[in-house]
Amino acid sequence: MVVVNNVDKVDGMTGKLEQILKTVELLLHYQSPAHDFQHILRVYRNAEMISKKEKGFDLDVVLASALLHDLVVYPKGSMKAKHSADESADIAKT
Repeated sequence: MVVVNNVDKVDGMTGKLEQILKTVELLLHYQSPAHDFQHILRVYRNAEMISKKEKGFDLDVVLASALLHDLVVYPKGSMKAKHSADESADIAKT
């Protein structure tokens, strides 16, 4: 593992994934610890581990999804919380 602009980067990460990683770090800098950037890195590493055992998928899509899955996070109990996944997907599409 190496560090790029204060971001843990997994060796072999493609340029596009590295760009997504840097952007997500900036977006989640002030999030709560439950959904902060370290959470994203844990999900990314779990996706990598699972991908070593599974077949038939595009690894870049799986890893990008792991990086982008929590772009929008509302406080627990918020009426908006049920929309966070859809809103994260909308942002990820841009």
